[in-house]
Amino acid sequence: MTVPPGIGNIVAMMVIGDRLYFLCGKGISSALAADAVDPKRVNPKLPAFVQQIVLRHGMDEGFMAWTVAAANALFDQTYLRAGVDVQKGKELGLKVARELAAVTDIFVALHAREVQTRKDCEEGRVQVHYLPETEGLRGQVEQGIHHLNNAGQAIVTLAELFYPRRKASAKKERWKSKWRESLISSVRETFDADDPFLAAMEGVFDRIVRVENFRNALVHPSGKQEVVVFDYELQPEGDLIAPSVEIRHAETPLPRTNVIQFMEEARNELVTVFRDFISVFCDRNRAEFPGLGFQVEVVKPPVWGSPLGWRAYQLEDWKIAEP
Repeated sequence: MTVPPGIGNIVAMMVIGDRLYFLCGKGISSALAADAVDPKRVNPKLPAFVQQIVLRHGMDEGFMAWTVAAANALFDQTYLRAGVDVQKGKELGLKVARELAAVTDIFVALHAREVQTRKDCEEGRVQVHYLPETEGLRGQVEQGIHHLNNAGQAIVTLAELFYPRRKASAKKERWKSKWRESLISSVRETFDADDPFLAAMEGVFDRIVRVENFRNALVHPSGKQEVVVFDYELQPEGDLIAPSVEIRHAETPLPRTNVIQFMEEARNELVTVFRDFISVFCDRNRAEFPGLGFQVEVVKPPVWGSPLGWRAYQLEDWKIAEP
């Protein structure tokens, strides 16, 4: 089967519900079977599969490989304990990839605009007393923050596939505890005391909290929190300062930072969080088979586009029973 032009070769296939997804080097396409489009088969001319490109970012890009490709590789019921929803896991991996792809599109477009603006200034097409304007800058920053928060919340939902959010124990508490506190309690109770993830756990969780705080500062501005966006500014020395953003928040302030740098670094941080969550939680919730052990590991080169995969090995103390 071929895929639409422009998204490269097929690296892996992933099934979510009634859709077949083709993970390709430069994009992702989805395919619906003719039976799903036309259950009664009224139109015999329909092709066996109807495809559509869903993302113009593919497994050649690191953030795609570590999210949707890794989810496709690790959410395999063969290796995971019963009760883990592998379909939902793959769905969330795709959602995170979509949200981070949207952030990438925003800062890539802003970078192209900045490069052109610098070139116009160098070639004299921009006069000093008329500073360049980045059209729609505020809206693009707001969109980027919302996409980052959506990705963060999808990662939390993925973690809760393994450790569902707990109900509060006291009547005065909310009927459900906050995700961070619930996850910390579950992980501490179920992981071994010497598990290396415990030392880094809270720092990993705080990266998502940071993005949540950025979103709250945007949606609920006040005297204590807000998102301030700056377009091009001219320094006394004549230097042109690129668009920047400052996020004022009591717990997780962001000092004035280049907008492109902010979005790219925030995206990469969430990719790291996703990698840590999916690799650790899948590994600690692996299935048990007589004589076999399973382990999540980094694979080089990537297999089916994923830098993470399962390794099966024979347990040392296991012997085949005598007849």
